[in-house]
Amino acid sequence: MRAYLIIGGTGTGKTTFIQQQILSRIPNKNCIYIYDVQNEYSHFYNEPFDDFENFIERAALRIRNAVIVLEEATIFANNRTSNYFLRKLLVDKRHTNNFIILAYHSLREIPRYVYDLSNYITLFKTNDSPNLIRSKFEDQRILDMMSDVKGNSNKFYSISLKIY
Repeated sequence: MRAYLIIGGTGTGKTTFIQQQILSRIPNKNCIYIYDVQNEYSHFYNEPFDDFENFIERAALRIRNAVIVLEEATIFANNRTSNYFLRKLLVDKRHTNNFIILAYHSLREIPRYVYDLSNYITLFKTNDSPNLIRSKFEDQRILDMMSDVKGNSNKFYSISLKIY
């Protein structure tokens, strides 16, 4: 299936985008699994809150044909961490038929392996600097997206891109 990165600063519309543009279009709500630290998805997913390591291990080893959302991935899957089960979840997405959504506050927090194993990116406004992003991603399309998003006066403006 696919892995989708949603990146934007606080209050730019990431959660609303995920809920309205993705989750609301899924007919079978029983196939949605969300790691939701702020309890913003209770009407989509009413499971008890679990430890991140337990959640990601279960997702990587047992969940199939589902939509898996890691809200606030910045906290758990960033440049300072490497998670075997997150990597496995992303690598195996085609075989498990899972659609994975990771929400980050900043481009600079996305581990390179997460970016490399993702298919799409939606960018909202962030505090990232072009120089830092240029050195990290080496992809002019990302810099062009940043420029377009930052230059738009709409606080909730976003651009999506197929990474590969």
